[in-house]
Amino acid sequence: MGFHHVPVLLAEVLTYLAPRQGGRYMDGTVGGAGHSAAILKEAGAQAHLIGFDQDPRALAAAEQRLQPYGGQVTLVHENFRRLRQVAEQLDVVGKVDGILLDLGVSSHQLDEVDRGFMYRMDAPLDMRMNPQGALTAAQIVNTYPSPSRNPMEPSMVSVETVFFPN
Repeated sequence: MGFHHVPVLLAEVLTYLAPRQGGRYMDGTVGGAGHSAAILKEAGAQAHLIGFDQDPRALAAAEQRLQPYGGQVTLVHENFRRLRQVAEQLDVVGKVDGILLDLGVSSHQLDEVDRGFMYRMDAPLDMRMNPQGALTAAQIVNTYPSPSRNPMEPSMVSVETVFFPN
């Protein structure tokens, strides 16, 4: 399945980020690059965007979508929590005009059976944003110590109590 991405709240992101001509921006969750492409379009030919994603498939999709912007784009295979360290490496600390974090799982990740986010089909419980990460959700659920057999059970019970009281 190809990486299809429709950016959410695009007009609002552009309104509040207000890209300026020649600006430098960071997209901490570049994903399919819908927001990034719009930011670059608004900010013009002298703009630069640094895009982060821990999902290699998302980075490949972003690279393809942002290809028309060539040298205006730096893509980084990292979690946005390392944004500061990457900014230091790129010598852009204090030189960035805006940062976008579109937090959450993407529909692409939910739709790919092998990613293990899907509950509609039988698939291994993976749920890693970075498929090269060490722990799968199955390992956590099945091996982490807990007073109950399932470490998620206390959370499920409290959610059940809130949404489905007797």
